[in-house]
Amino acid sequence: MKTLAIALALALSALAVAGTMPEQPLRVAVGLARDTAGLEAFANAVSNPAGPSYGRYASVGALAAQFGATPATVRAVRLSCAASEWSIPRLM
Repeated sequence: MKTLAIALALALSALAVAGTMPEQPLRVAVGLARDTAGLEAFANAVSNPAGPSYGRYASVGALAAQFGATPATVRAVRLSCAASEWSIPRLM
């Protein structure tokens, strides 16, 4: 959760620097992964023309199921954002 708080603080700082009006919606994408090393290994494997997995990409749903955040983490992020009055239209 500390990383999320830092990301949100950086987004707000960027708004101040850029001069964006606070009334305008800000869209932020935050990647939540439980296995970043595994996701990186998968990406490298499907991107290496010399490897047996080259070109065998997975759907977003399959990647989320294998490498994505746990339901508990998703709930915690939703609660943290709601407490900060951030609207979350979609969170995977």
